[in-house]
Amino acid sequence: MAIDDIYRLDYVFVQDGREWMLGAFYRVKVDDPAKTATEIAEGMVTEGGTTLFDNELDQLLTTEVDLVATIAQKIHPTFEFFVTQEWAVKSGQVAADTLPAHSTQMIKQIGEAAGRTYQGRAYLSGVPITFESDGALNSLALSEFVGHGLLFFGAHILVPITPSPLRMAHCNFSKKRANAIPPEPPVFSDIQGAVLRPSLGTQRGRTIATVDFSP
Repeated sequence: MAIDDIYRLDYVFVQDGREWMLGAFYRVKVDDPAKTATEIAEGMVTEGGTTLFDNELDQLLTTEVDLVATIAQKIHPTFEFFVTQEWAVKSGQVAADTLPAHSTQMIKQIGEAAGRTYQGRAYLSGVPITFESDGALNSLALSEFVGHGLLFFGAHILVPITPSPLRMAHCNFSKKRANAIPPEPPVFSDIQGAVLRPSLGTQRGRTIATVDFSP
C-alpha cells in the first residue's frame, strides 16, 4: 500500500424492502508497503460497519433503516477485488417514521482547493421525519449533523488501519471518457469540511452501466 492509493467504501442499506447505497472515497496518507490492498479493504469494511456506523451514521438514520453490508475496494491506481462484510442486525437509532428513500439530506463536501473540481456532494437517505419541518431540514437535523455528520462527511480518518490512515477524499472522474477502459486518472481532493444544505435533497433512481475491473 502506497501514499495516494485510493479506496472506495460503500454502505448498503435496506429501507422499506429496497436497497440504497452510500459511498465514500479514502486516500492513503502514510506509506506502508507491508499491507496489501486486501488487508486494507478488510479493515475498511470492519471499521465502516462498527466505529463509523455505530458512532456516527446510525444517529442520522431511523430504526426502519438497516445496514446490511459494507463493501471496500482499491480503485486507484489499480482495481482490486471487492471485500464484503455482511451485517445481521444493524439499524439506525432514531425512533421515528422515515421519509421516502428519494428524500435525502444533501451534504456539500469542501475540498482542499477552490473550484467545483475539488468539491463533492453526498446524499443520505433514511431521513427521520422529525428532521423535517415545512419541507426543509430543521434545527434538530442540523444539531445531529454537527454532532455526528461532520465527523463522518467532513474529515474522517480511518484510524484503526495504522500506521496507514486513510482520509476521506472527493473523487472527480473525467466526464469526457466516461466509457473509456481504463478511465483517465481522476482528480482527488482531501475533504476539509462539510455543510448540510437546509433544503431536502432528491436522489432519483438510476440505471447505471458498470464495467468490472476486477482481475
